[in-house]
Amino acid sequence: MNPETESSSRPLRVAVVSAVFPPEFTYSARTSGNVAEQLAADGQAVTVYASFPSKPAGRLFPGVRRTLYATTRERGYKLIRCFSFLAPESRILSRFAENISFGLTSAARLLLDRKPDVIYSNTWPIFATAMVAAVARLRRIPLLISVQDVYPECLSIQGRISEGSLVARVLRRIDRWNAHAAKELIVLSDRFREVYQHNRDVPASRLHVIQNWGERSSIVIDEVASRAWRRSKGIPENAFVLGYAGNIGPAAGVEGLVEAFARVQDREDLYMLIAGSGARLESVQAMARRLGCARTIFHTPWREEETSLVLGSADVLLLPTIGTQSLVSVPSKIISCFLASRPVIASVLPQSEVALIVREASAGWVVDPENAVALAEAFRRAAATGRDELKKMGELARAYAAQNLSRESNLPRVLHLLYLAAQAGRPAPAGVEEYQ
Repeated sequence: MNPETESSSRPLRVAVVSAVFPPEFTYSARTSGNVAEQLAADGQAVTVYASFPSKPAGRLFPGVRRTLYATTRERGYKLIRCFSFLAPESRILSRFAENISFGLTSAARLLLDRKPDVIYSNTWPIFATAMVAAVARLRRIPLLISVQDVYPECLSIQGRISEGSLVARVLRRIDRWNAHAAKELIVLSDRFREVYQHNRDVPASRLHVIQNWGERSSIVIDEVASRAWRRSKGIPENAFVLGYAGNIGPAAGVEGLVEAFARVQDREDLYMLIAGSGARLESVQAMARRLGCARTIFHTPWREEETSLVLGSADVLLLPTIGTQSLVSVPSKIISCFLASRPVIASVLPQSEVALIVREASAGWVVDPENAVALAEAFRRAAATGRDELKKMGELARAYAAQNLSRESNLPRVLHLLYLAAQAGRPAPAGVEEYQ
């Protein structure tokens, strides 16, 4: 058989390298899972290289035992779990060790296993990505990189490194090399695209803005059940609940929520629900006690199966960030908030992607980050908004998510780029070619 004929008739061999992967329930993990599942359903030969599940707490899931590698079959694809160190606390050394170790083990298998036709990389930034990119260049494999956050800019904003330091310059140079190693680069916002186009010199034709997504059916709010869940937490029936659900870490900005909530303690009908876990959980709890925020309810751990109940128990959902973080990351929490049919208060810079989304959807309020006075005023405005208006804003949020932040809207676009990058000379499955 002619090699070209054989290449075009056999299934496409796709390698998916993902630092997080189901059963971890971050949106980045689900995105990689959906890519692998759909490619396998399309008849392609898919191998996933993923770490052992530990996120968001940084601890292995119950029943999971780490080995160097562990291989299983999942929903039509091969799943190879690769060893990495864990990062139970968001400290730069532990995150560095996690990043490097997974980069080494995943890249080693990618180097030694059968050569794929294309690689989809959704791994840790800078170092782990560089190792995947090195293998792709060495073996001449087309590479598609999904950029979840812009590094090292994120580290500078969080105060972990200085913007003009030698470390920052070296990391930026590595990130530039990674970006140029990719045949196609997926970014989460127009702001990300500008950074990679103008600061990393990536051609605009290779940059594609595609948001992470959620399953429309993954969050279905049962108002009666949500009200019952509220009561189980000691929240009165007539209370107005400000809800935050997500990681409680250094970049989350949850401390700002507590500081703002301390300024509205005269409104005894206002409650704040904080659901989740993370490195700053204890310090946030201590801060709430110190500031006398008596109506702050903590729910931890927050299990995936509780998502609809937790989100549905809030009248308004909160999206805080710190400093200029909103310019170099797009919190995936906005997907959950919108799918939950709830308006949001986003504490982000007005030129950020999140601010753009909230305004475009007419689904909430935008206030400057780390401004407790403005955020407290937004709490009051939201609580003074009529129930019918809140419901309308929530419906607009859900409609926007269905059109722009759902699997149905975004997964085919990623698959199309994968087929393009593979240069396999074969037609993409139905439902993909429409994005050409």
